[in-house]
Amino acid sequence: MECKTTTVDLRVLEATPGHRLYRKDEPLETAYFTGRVYLGTGDSADNYAEITEEKAAAMEAARAEKEAVGTDEPEQGEE
Repeated sequence: MECKTTTVDLRVLEATPGHRLYRKDEPLETAYFTGRVYLGTGDSADNYAEITEEKAAAMEAARAEKEAVGTDEPEQGEE
């Protein structure tokens, strides 16, 4: 086994204040919102867009509510 130490350039995409980032190809209803993205090999800043923190919070609250409602429904065959 061999252990090597290397120096790399790390590309980090930061959202503007008051905004969150999400991946453009993901529907807003299921998107993950974050303030920072570490871009990997082959990834590009062009793959991400910004949304206001307020809209991101509203989308996450709606998703959580929808998921909570879905867990209260009986399984198929249960009553």
